[in-house]
Amino acid sequence: MDDVLSCAEFWAWATDKDLHITYLSENFERITSLPAGEFVGMSRYEVIPAGMSDAMARRHRHELEKRLPFVGLRYEFNDKRGTRCFETSGTPTFDRRGRFRGYQGIARDVTEEVRDQERLEELGREQRILNVLFNHVERMANIGAWRYDPEQDVLTWSEQLYRLYGIPVGARVTLKEGLSVFPPDVAKVLHAAIDEAMGGERAFDLTLPFLSTRGEERYVRVLGECERRNGRPVSVFGTIQDVTSERRREEERQRLAVSDPLTGLGNRNAFRMELTETLKKLGARKREAALCIFDLDAFKDINDFFGHDIGDKVLREVADWLRNTAEPGDLTARSGGDEFALLTSAATAAEAEEALRRRLQPLVRRSGFGHSITYSLSAGIAVFPDDGATAEDLLRHADLALYEAKRGRRSTIERYEPQLLREAQNRFRLLADFREGLASGEIEAFYQPLVEFSSNQLSGFEALMRWRHPEKGIVPACELMPVFKDKVLSVELGEYMLRKIVGDLKAWRDAGIDFGRIGYNVTAADLQQEGFAPRLLGALAGAGLSSGDIVLEVTETSVIDEDNRAIRAHLEALRAAGVGVALDDFGTGFSSLTHLKSLPVGVLKIDRSFVKDLTFSPGDRAIVRALIGLGSELGYHIVAEGVETAAEAAFLHRAGCRYGQGYYFGRPMPADDVPEFIAEWDAAEEAVRRA
Repeated sequence: MDDVLSCAEFWAWATDKDLHITYLSENFERITSLPAGEFVGMSRYEVIPAGMSDAMARRHRHELEKRLPFVGLRYEFNDKRGTRCFETSGTPTFDRRGRFRGYQGIARDVTEEVRDQERLEELGREQRILNVLFNHVERMANIGAWRYDPEQDVLTWSEQLYRLYGIPVGARVTLKEGLSVFPPDVAKVLHAAIDEAMGGERAFDLTLPFLSTRGEERYVRVLGECERRNGRPVSVFGTIQDVTSERRREEERQRLAVSDPLTGLGNRNAFRMELTETLKKLGARKREAALCIFDLDAFKDINDFFGHDIGDKVLREVADWLRNTAEPGDLTARSGGDEFALLTSAATAAEAEEALRRRLQPLVRRSGFGHSITYSLSAGIAVFPDDGATAEDLLRHADLALYEAKRGRRSTIERYEPQLLREAQNRFRLLADFREGLASGEIEAFYQPLVEFSSNQLSGFEALMRWRHPEKGIVPACELMPVFKDKVLSVELGEYMLRKIVGDLKAWRDAGIDFGRIGYNVTAADLQQEGFAPRLLGALAGAGLSSGDIVLEVTETSVIDEDNRAIRAHLEALRAAGVGVALDDFGTGFSSLTHLKSLPVGVLKIDRSFVKDLTFSPGDRAIVRALIGLGSELGYHIVAEGVETAAEAAFLHRAGCRYGQGYYFGRPMPADDVPEFIAEWDAAEEAVRRA
């Protein structure tokens, strides 16, 4: 028997009537690498139950007790090589009298078989999971797989494509039926791509429109390539993905790149490109055109007072007006903020300009939106080709003309003139030179005395900015208006002047000189800087000066025209800390009386334009008396600027003005001359008192 089993992959076994193992064939050790002697004599109950479930162990015990045969019983066996799995079958044996003699049977090692089965089951589970995941991915990405069999003329699709096309899952679809969802010309393109792929030309990647079952136009991306066997094409396969959302987003992105989202008009970049192409065509046809750049006057006031929602409605109203009055060939755009552009062409430049002027009238417009809103437009015009032959030149020159319109009384239309470019270049050079002068320390503080009329005593000085230019000499502030209009540069200048003034005052204080209060001009841009008030007070304290040593001088227009809330907060904080606040150029604004009662000021400075003609202008004398009387009644200190003669000083004193400032008392002087001036003034006053 052992000779027969020596080559077999199973071994034989037998037990006695007490179920103890009495025999194991010789190949047991070869197959299992286990010593047979350790198992002979062991009970079946000791060997079999290992790793067997309770239910199976009970069933096998029942089989043994009832002397029943068993087939394919599997159990685990643990040894130093790890867990192994054996399978055994046995049949009971009986003697001639029918008495039970034991069991005999065969067994084999099925460890690898069991592991292979487990791997197959695991692969099956993984495949099922992958199939579910693929279905989820297909649904989430709106993508599906397809395969075309040209011999059967059958398109095989994944479930997602059936859903995408609105066809019952699993339905047989021919190529013609599959292409029918595409417009005829698009279907031809896809059909040709499939034919080329089968011909060995190339794979394809197409984005195509198609109509859904609900009649909605959508877009799909179709990828395909050919499957070959032995060099022969057998199918074309690939994916189809619904990319409608991506296509719509791209179209919207492209639209936003060339249009203004608020008004729907073209934006500045799109207008520049269109303008370039239009000018080429107009030049070729010998036609002329006029470009207008216009914006809304004081649009910030609309936003501040009525809110940005109303401001946006006003901008949309202007855009609608442009669209509704557009003529064939016109170009329109919102070029930024509250600025718009309009190009109109005609046979001659004069006709084009006239058409623009006629269209922009009236410049004052009224709107509702639940409020009574009146706004005006200012415009600049540049004519093609007289004022510029390129889009860049025309836009720049129209902008210069608009700048000129805004400098005037607004609500006007200005035509570009060559001197505007020269003035702009001069402004640019001036700003560049001034920045350089500021960096190199050429800016100085000059001081002009302030005198009390009744006592002829010095009460302080006003600090005035002067530029000691290396070539031009002393440049006064009145020639530097572009500097003050440049918000960034004016803030840098304000901080520079504060350092200069504080340094001068500290030097005088350390020398024991009584300089009184120093007036210091600040702009709206200065006052809008976050932390302006703490910085000013910190600079004074750091130099050992008191807040009462400084009087801030602000103009009415700078306070009223700019963001009033930030400015008012700084001024109120400084006044509460003891810093004086003076309203400069009083009387020249349009609403002085309206704001007198609300602005946090304590000093009114009457503008020199009312003082210079006092001796021969009854009107100016009446105005000055009224300003002095009004200011005094309201509790303000009154200062008259520009006092140049004894007669002017005498009139102002009689009229009740308390302080005067001007050439009559002294010209602005460098800081180094102030101590000597104070000493001489005090000496002269002392001599007068002794006389």
